[in-house]
Amino acid sequence: MSHLEGILNLDLSLPAIKEAKFNLLKILKAQSVFKGNYVLASGQKSDYYLDARLTTLSAEGLTLISYLVWAMIYPIIHEIQGIAGPSIGADPIVSGVCQFSFLAGHPLKAGLIRKEQKVHGRGRLVEGPLIKREKVVILEDVITTGSSSLMAINSTRKHGCEVNHLICLILRENSGKELLEKEANLKVHHIFEAKELLN
Repeated sequence: MSHLEGILNLDLSLPAIKEAKFNLLKILKAQSVFKGNYVLASGQKSDYYLDARLTTLSAEGLTLISYLVWAMIYPIIHEIQGIAGPSIGADPIVSGVCQFSFLAGHPLKAGLIRKEQKVHGRGRLVEGPLIKREKVVILEDVITTGSSSLMAINSTRKHGCEVNHLICLILRENSGKELLEKEANLKVHHIFEAKELLN
């Protein structure tokens, strides 16, 4: 039996979720972890770099991620209307989870959050069909300091949406989670901590 069979059948049982996490972890370790000397977007120096896009932009990787995020969203599916994430890191995840929601019979709206507001066209900061007063879950690929995620949350709230949850693929630093939960007053969930990828 293919390890994707349960996912494609939208099986949200604990064994199926554990198997998906196991297989996704193997892919992330093989494709997205780089050792060396790096400067992160936050300006911090690190002896490793996580290029999550090498996994989020692969067919199997994105399928596993979307399934696992959907499994985390499902318990509150009747409380939310949409998902959104900062461009460009979260774009594949937002699209993948949006498709999963349709296949599961609970279609969610999706939004892509710009770093800066457009100065042409409609001048939007949040692209997509999300409207005021809708409840939205923010999706992220990697959280380090949490500062860029905080900007995305504030932009979505400025757009008129309610944000109470954030789900990230990889949590690099717990300080980023602490900042977001304190400053943005929401709950941060993650699929993996960075240390799990480095073992």
